Amino acid sequence: MKPKVSIIIVHYQNKKVLFNCLDSIRKSKPKVSYEIIVIDNDETQTIKASLKRKFRQINYLKSPGNIGYAAGNNLGTQAAQGKYLFILNPDTQILPQSIDKLVNFLEKNKSAAVVAPLLLNRRHQPYPLQGTSELTPLKGIFALSFINKIFPHNPVSKNYWSNWQDKTKLNQSRPVEVVPGSAFLIKRTVFNKLKGFDENFFLYFEESDLGKRLKQAGHQLYILPQSKIIHHWAGVTPKSPKIKQYFNQSRYYYFKKHYGLLAALIVEFFTRLSLTTIILSLIILLATWLRFYRLPEVMTFFGDQGRDYLAARDMLLTAKFPLVGIPSSVPWLHQGPFFIWLTALALKIGKFNPVAPAVLTSTLGVLTVYLTFTLASHWFSKKASLIASLIMTTAPLVVIHSRMPYHTSRFPYSVYCLFSPLTSGLKINYLYSGQSFSGLSYSSLS
Repeated sequence: MKPKVSIIIVHYQNKKVLFNCLDSIRKSKPKVSYEIIVIDNDETQTIKASLKRKFRQINYLKSPGNIGYAAGNNLGTQAAQGKYLFILNPDTQILPQSIDKLVNFLEKNKSAAVVAPLLLNRRHQPYPLQGTSELTPLKGIFALSFINKIFPHNPVSKNYWSNWQDKTKLNQSRPVEVVPGSAFLIKRTVFNKLKGFDENFFLYFEESDLGKRLKQAGHQLYILPQSKIIHHWAGVTPKSPKIKQYFNQSRYYYFKKHYGLLAALIVEFFTRLSLTTIILSLIILLATWLRFYRLPEVMTFFGDQGRDYLAARDMLLTAKFPLVGIPSSVPWLHQGPFFIWLTALALKIGKFNPVAPAVLTSTLGVLTVYLTFTLASHWFSKKASLIASLIMTTAPLVVIHSRMPYHTSRFPYSVYCLFSPLTSGLKINYLYSGQSFSGLSYSSLS
């Protein structure tokens, strides 16, 4: 006999979380018949043997690799036999009667195609915001950007999120346009007719896309607070620099798919902005102004610079690259010729305008301010990075050196360029506890 419910769980790199979820399903003792399908998205390891030892009735599917959340669920639904599909995150704990109540709701409400349980935290309290209205570009700008952090009670965001803080409304179902992707029950015929999740969403926003397509097809979506599931928000998504990339890519694809390229670009502009980005932009503007304002009048010029200018001029006129620079304080030791080459390039582009090399060093000075922030943010906090960038922007000697076309002016920029590759493999853990410094920790940032 075919099961009524097919529970689809995509696993990735956290066996303990998955096994806890499977235990909770078994202990909840659903009255409806069900099957459990686990899709293993791990690239190298497999949990098949240990899974089968503890949960013999599980239908195990090994994906070709980490194919993503949407594609993983689609793979699971291809093997599903139930009338209903229960899409479930592994970092959840099923409470008694939760699955039965979801099934009974869809059985009684023929217009409903999807119903989701109310998600609870570890203390069995509802998360205040779950379920949303349709994600439009305007709502994306206000609810997903820095605007929501500065003005969390703006009317657009309030109309986007479904708020569950009112306890008097916890005894009735609520229609929504997008259910949380962590757990929801959907009719298999409806899911298959829509061809499942859009697999272009590797991770995130696949539920927003599915909700929009469901509404366009005339289906209703609900959250049923009488059905409760604990969501731990732990261990499903690995900590990786790629996670933010997946989030940004999925958000951009969602808006481009449903609202066009222009709308997607506008949303991306606002959502990628942050308070840190705004402050850093102002610091960069200040750095630019301090280095370029009245540059022809305030740039420093002395004899040694004249020697560099003459060497650069001769290089351009004779087409011979000097292999050594000006002599150092030790007569037989010369400095490198690299800055002479840069000066020659600046003079060539600037048509021998003597200010051109100062434009070059001032530009490098502005870039140095940005690199100060970039490197410091890898090692310390964002706040410390902004302070360091501001100091580099306004320090009088740094500003004077930036406006001075001399070989020492490029040193800060050159040193930062040498340090930059190290940030991919060297992480400095600065743990402030009293006056302590934890030292260096060599580890991958990936």
